[in-house]
Amino acid sequence: MNKLLKVISLGLFAALIFSAAAPVRAQKLPPPGNDEYFMISSVDKAHNALILLRPTQITATLMVTDKTQFVDENGKPLKFTDLRTGDAIFATYSTKPGGVLTAEKVRKGMMTLTEMRKRYLPGLPVVRNPSGLGH
Repeated sequence: MNKLLKVISLGLFAALIFSAAAPVRAQKLPPPGNDEYFMISSVDKAHNALILLRPTQITATLMVTDKTQFVDENGKPLKFTDLRTGDAIFATYSTKPGGVLTAEKVRKGMMTLTEMRKRYLPGLPVVRNPSGLGH
């Protein structure tokens, strides 16, 4: 009985450790100066802010300034007012005192499969379609 109690305790302890570590990995932010992928949840023109959704389903508020650069997927200039709910963007930002995220550059555009692998699955090998079916 004592041995069974030790095994159960060890299992519960391991589960606790792994469950505590998972949210830390999920919340990891990219290094400063790199862009991050978001979907625009809403555009708050009155407060010069974008309410964004990360791929992890966590929301973030990104403030824009007169120094924020906006471009489309081809690098052509856009205005803040060109952005809409549902747009996919890549944002480079800095964190100001108080944890305020301030946009330096916002690039509109969808994430490609290649970009997704590079960002979220860097060690995963590219699998070619050996059957030749589908693309």
